[in-house]
Amino acid sequence: PDLSEDFNLSEVGSRIDDKTAVIKATDLPHVSFDDLGGQDSLKEELMAVSMALKKPELYKKWGGAPSKGYILAGPPGVGKTLAARILAGNVDAAFYDVNLAEIFTMWYGKSSQNIDKVFSVAYDNRPSVIFFDEIDALASTRDQSSHEESVRVISVILKRMSDLKPQDGVLVLAATNRLEAVDPAFLRPGRIDKIINVPMPDEKGRRQIFEIYRQKAEKLADRKVFIDVDWELVSSRAEKMSGAEIAEVVRRTLEEKIRQELKGKKPDSVSTRDLLAQIDSYERRGVSRRIGF
Repeated sequence: PDLSEDFNLSEVGSRIDDKTAVIKATDLPHVSFDDLGGQDSLKEELMAVSMALKKPELYKKWGGAPSKGYILAGPPGVGKTLAARILAGNVDAAFYDVNLAEIFTMWYGKSSQNIDKVFSVAYDNRPSVIFFDEIDALASTRDQSSHEESVRVISVILKRMSDLKPQDGVLVLAATNRLEAVDPAFLRPGRIDKIINVPMPDEKGRRQIFEIYRQKAEKLADRKVFIDVDWELVSSRAEKMSGAEIAEVVRRTLEEKIRQELKGKKPDSVSTRDLLAQIDSYERRGVSRRIGF
């Protein structure tokens, strides 16, 4: 979208495809903490975070202040973005998914204005969660090579986060797989109060993730699709796979059955062998990108 034109965030409502990529919690796909497989410690953290937005009176009772910001740090595909959406849905908050590629424009000063508007509208529609995915692409460490407009955007974020009060009902949540690349000023307490590490799932976690996608597939199909699967073996062979990669393995396994049926064959139910074949042939790929000037 062309962000050179002025836009009014308050008019965006729940349209996901608008210029600001603002999403209301009521328009999010129905997800719960149960959908976050393999991340028990993360779920526990987020449940505690949600209480700050749902029961602020408890903090007042004890004279304490909730955190204003958290950053989820971990490799790609481990559920950081999903966790942010689950959190917003759990507290029935407005969810502002800031699309960094759309925030930056070629027009001088507009990028920083766009960021400023996001904070203003989030404040006006409390309780709310502002989510910055791939924050390292936006709030990267500033040096002499940094473009002036990128520095202005970071400065606006830092100022607006400092201006937020713990009782305001606005939570800033960020995610990154390159924590070392994030500006230290962004990470300091008072802006980002806690860094939550989101690791790759262990074998138990991978088993949970496979179970989540098995249930989803069989619910959609309204029948048993996976029969006689050695899930312990499958989970073990999926070592070093993220939740997103496991989801893709399951998707490809089911797609292969569909292709067989399209060719006039009568494929059997999904077996251990089918899943292992997709795991063994899965190609891993890494993507690194920087957004801005």
